[in-house]
Amino acid sequence: MFAPIPKDLIAEVINDYAGHIRSAKQLADYYDIPYNTVKYWIKKYNRNGMDALLKPRSGGKYITYDPSFKLRVTEYWLGHPEVSSSQVSEMFHASRGAVRSWRKIYLEQGADALGKEMRGKNKNMKNGKRKAGAEAAEVQSSPQERIETLEKQVRYLQMENDYLKKLNALVQEKDCSQKQKKERL
Repeated sequence: MFAPIPKDLIAEVINDYAGHIRSAKQLADYYDIPYNTVKYWIKKYNRNGMDALLKPRSGGKYITYDPSFKLRVTEYWLGHPEVSSSQVSEMFHASRGAVRSWRKIYLEQGADALGKEMRGKNKNMKNGKRKAGAEAAEVQSSPQERIETLEKQVRYLQMENDYLKKLNALVQEKDCSQKQKKERL
């Protein structure tokens, strides 16, 4: 476990940055701090100011988002494929990693899966070791249950393929309309 970085060091780094004393790279080298950490502090400072950067975290607890919020963010991003994960995370004030994770869960497991809390011990864990996925499924289910599970996966993959085909058609349609507009000019 890493020791927390002293708040006065963060303040000193940001003050040097704000006073145009050193660049982010120079700050990282001077204070012997990873460059990505310095960039993160600068970005957080630029967005929310020094108070947000120095305020204590919420007891080390994870942020928990409402399932309807996760669904709204994910559907927005899927409806606007030209928008990056960084832009979506900034729009909705959620971490980029969380936004990307929600999208993956939505595409792989459907909208209902966004309502389930995924953190914590995996159900396929035993004595701290993960069982092989296929092996775990075989141990836990009868042949009939296995068939039903596979049929469900096939239906999901068919739905996903249909969705991707529609999305591709929309993107191609948009590209064609943009090309036509350029040709008119």
